[in-house]
Amino acid sequence: MNKIQVRDLMRFSANFVSKNNTLFYAFEAMKKSCFGEILVVNQDFSILGNIEKDTIKSALKVQLNDNIAAMKKTKLNELDIDYSFPVVLYPKMEIEEAYSLMSYMSKKYLPVVSAPWDKKVIGFLWISDLVKTLDKNTIKITG
Repeated sequence: MNKIQVRDLMRFSANFVSKNNTLFYAFEAMKKSCFGEILVVNQDFSILGNIEKDTIKSALKVQLNDNIAAMKKTKLNELDIDYSFPVVLYPKMEIEEAYSLMSYMSKKYLPVVSAPWDKKVIGFLWISDLVKTLDKNTIKITG
């Protein structure tokens, strides 16, 4: 039996922002998704890193002097921001490995990249999709 791989379940959901988006846009996207961080990518979809809600608040306060109008005009690439690099998955990983990693790290989704040296996002894997698939493919033994 062939093992199910990450590439079989990944999808391209818009849970990221571009470095060319404004700080306000990133904050709104994060708020809409209900996560405390969001992935930031370059124009070629290579990963720049994650930006956290606290980082946005700090940039607004320190770099933009709490000026909301400036927040709506200032792009992420114009700010001095420390990004954290996210954990990534690879297309050929087995879904059991991905599930173990995601559940251990309490991640609801992770980006999937083509190769370790490339770091270009090709999709996302959601733990809810993993749970559904693992439930369907698990043999239940009753006594």
